[in-house]
Amino acid sequence: MGQLTVVNTFQALLRNHRDLLRDKGATVQPFNEGREVEEFKRLRVERYETMARRGLITFMDGMETCWHFTLWGALRYAILNYTIGIARAITRGRVFRCV
Repeated sequence: MGQLTVVNTFQALLRNHRDLLRDKGATVQPFNEGREVEEFKRLRVERYETMARRGLITFMDGMETCWHFTLWGALRYAILNYTIGIARAITRGRVFRCV
C-alpha cells in the first residue's frame, strides 16, 4: 500500500504511517531479529513471482533475478500511477489515500 502525506518531520511521517495501519486494521508482523534482510528479500521475491504470474513482468534470466515489464504491465503501471499521482497531488492526499 502507498500513502501520500505532506509532513516535514520523521516523527510526523511515522505518526501518519501508524495511523494508517490502525485505521486499516492492518496486522503488523515484524521481521525476526537477525534475519531482517533475508526476510525482506523473500518478500521481494514473492512480489515479483506474483507480478510474473499476473503477466505484468517477464524474467530475463533463468535465476529470475532480472525482469522487465511486459507491454501490459508497463501500460498498466504507467497509467495507474500517473492517474493516482495527479489525483493525490490535486487533493493533497485525500483521494486514493491507499492503493
